[in-house]
Amino acid sequence: MLGEISSAQPVIVVGKDNSVYLKKTRVEANQLILISINKNFDEFKMPLDDVLELWLVETKLK
Repeated sequence: MLGEISSAQPVIVVGKDNSVYLKKTRVEANQLILISINKNFDEFKMPLDDVLELWLVETKLK
């Protein structure tokens, strides 16, 4: 699944601690790098073991 996600495509990441993020992502080693769409926020890392779900975002409503 992770190999199918483009680093340009936003995804919803659900963590084991019930955290929910809308981010762009890339994988490095055993970590998911979460990249904010809003440039005012820094990227951060989440261990792959802490990821509960990943949802691909295909469209948005206006």
